[in-house]
Amino acid sequence: MKLSFLLLISFCFYLNGNAQTSLTEPDFIGEVVALSKDGEGIVLEKVNAQVKVKDQLMGLEKKIYVQGKKSSIRLSKGKIQLIVRAVDNNTDPMSIVRVFKFSVGKTRKATVAKQNEITGNVSENHFKYVSFSGKKYGTSSYLLTINNIGEGEYGITINNPNKVDEKMLIVSCFGVD
Repeated sequence: MKLSFLLLISFCFYLNGNAQTSLTEPDFIGEVVALSKDGEGIVLEKVNAQVKVKDQLMGLEKKIYVQGKKSSIRLSKGKIQLIVRAVDNNTDPMSIVRVFKFSVGKTRKATVAKQNEITGNVSENHFKYVSFSGKKYGTSSYLLTINNIGEGEYGITINNPNKVDEKMLIVSCFGVD
């Protein structure tokens, strides 16, 4: 009897521990869903970002701008999990998913690249990237885990490695309080 009870308790803990990842994949490629503490999915705010190239004193600077100072989607600091829908999940998510922190002024913005006019050198990776671990989720998605995320405004972009299209940039946004 005690063994049956212990097995039942262990099974309940197992189900509870895996409840977070029982959601279906997001509907559309590029859509991101945050997992709440109770295992529910929260679709992140999707916005059309403006990409602007500015002429600086010593060269050019490429930035992404998103309207508003704060996202309507708020998450708690600490560990968060996100389900990201991609074309498929055969590519390392580190090469196609970018999670970054915005600088906040009148709008949310992130510097993408700078080019030095004198040397012609282009330096990229000016995003304040947020590290994550990722694993396959379903047939076309990834489950990303970010440990110890701090307060701020964040964005996520997903690149299709098979197609490059910079006509429109969609950024999934969230804030951490």
